[in-house]
Amino acid sequence: MAAAAAAEVLAAAAAADLAAEAVAEDSAVAAVLAAQAEAAAVQQAYLAAVPTVAAQGAYFAPPGIRGP
Repeated sequence: MAAAAAAEVLAAAAAADLAAEAVAEDSAVAAVLAAQAEAAAVQQAYLAAVPTVAAQGAYFAPPGIRGP
């Protein structure tokens, strides 16, 4: 009887440990996805702020010569 109770306690502990690992892994994945989304937003903001090559050509070209 004691062996069965000990086995049940060990099984419950193992299940709790697996559940804790799954939660930690999910949290880590969520953190990585959030960091990637933030990096993509920063990249998009940068690309929106930087003039395009055509705009730079039109700006820096001498009068009468415009970019593509």
